[in-house]
Amino acid sequence: MSRPELLILGGGVAGAVAACAFAAEGRAVTLLTQERRHPTYEGLSPRAAEGLRTAGCERALDAAGPWVERISYWNGETRTVNGETLIERQRFDAALLEDARAAGVAVQIGAVGEIDADFVIEARGRRAPAGPEGRRRGPASVALFRLWQGDLPPMGSVASFADGWAWFASPGDGIAALQIMVAAEHLPGRAELETFYHARIAEVPEATVWLDGAKAVGEVVARNADVALAGAVLGEGWIRVGDAAMALDPLSGHGQFAAVSTAMNVPAVVATLRDRPTDAPLARRFYGERIEAAFLAQTRVGRDFYRLESRWSERPFWAERRVWPDDAPAHPDPASQAPEIASRPVISDGYVCEREVVVTADFPRGIWQVAGVALVPLMRFLDQAWRPAEDMVAATAEYFACQPEAAEKALGWLSHRGLLVARQSESP
Repeated sequence: MSRPELLILGGGVAGAVAACAFAAEGRAVTLLTQERRHPTYEGLSPRAAEGLRTAGCERALDAAGPWVERISYWNGETRTVNGETLIERQRFDAALLEDARAAGVAVQIGAVGEIDADFVIEARGRRAPAGPEGRRRGPASVALFRLWQGDLPPMGSVASFADGWAWFASPGDGIAALQIMVAAEHLPGRAELETFYHARIAEVPEATVWLDGAKAVGEVVARNADVALAGAVLGEGWIRVGDAAMALDPLSGHGQFAAVSTAMNVPAVVATLRDRPTDAPLARRFYGERIEAAFLAQTRVGRDFYRLESRWSERPFWAERRVWPDDAPAHPDPASQAPEIASRPVISDGYVCEREVVVTADFPRGIWQVAGVALVPLMRFLDQAWRPAEDMVAATAEYFACQPEAAEKALGWLSHRGLLVARQSESP
């Protein structure tokens, strides 16, 4: 392989999206990946799907399975909570690579040998080497995965049991997947893996319904499902993205969206590091803070799901996950802290730079703009003169040369945090 300018290691969601984003900016990029050894299913959230569409990954979306509502059997209650698009990763990843090729990315299939590139993007997920800085890890978890064959309707479902939880995914094409999540310390040797897997299924009453008339096919596969934050997410000539930077608990349901959103930011960070070296500290701060904030926010979401299950709260699996990573709220009340204006690193015109943002309890890193409308200039514009509420959208759209829908979203964000009410009340 000739020496590439940008080398991406890993062709999953994060790697493919980053590759397409670099290519869209005219950068020469090579993506090196290996094919998945085993078929596996995952769920794709609407936000992740929209991010893939924005990145130009239409072939991957066309390869996705059906949308299914997720039925939750948790804490003795049955609920329908949100939904997800089921994806079979071998087929989905192959389509991601086609999207990358169509974008002009040089895709190569093979093992990683000696790395020689101007800049490396590490996107091999949980398989990526930890590096000398190590990782901050949560309770160690393992996902046991097996395929099932039968006349099974489209379905997505999750259920808790005494020592873990189970996820069932059936696209309705005759092949389904049942994944069991357990603590890593309980995992037996390879020879006993199948027996252990089926013993856990026996603890899940809902599995009897899920697997009615189905038979197991293939082997039981154990996959690392640890929650982990890389000790360093970027350095001299390299950057981590997706699960290689922060691996989330599958229970949070945000892993794919996190992979997409972080990958979309990588080109601006790399461009700043390479083209504007004086702003390199700002780029490092931006990316490091963003990764850590997203990791903590989503691990707290997962923690709160574990706390909803009270029947086995004293069992080790549940007790450990109910308290990690901390006791901070996953969704802070915006009113719990007075908003303030501060300077923070943001992305503008393809580079990381410093801008004034609005800092709130629920957005401690600050929000620069909503729907393309810069919030601090909007607040100052509204301070210039009192306007009736019915005129605010039109006046904002005219002043900022944006669509009324964008103006309405930005004004709504301010209103939700009490920053619009004060301005409306200042009548002549």
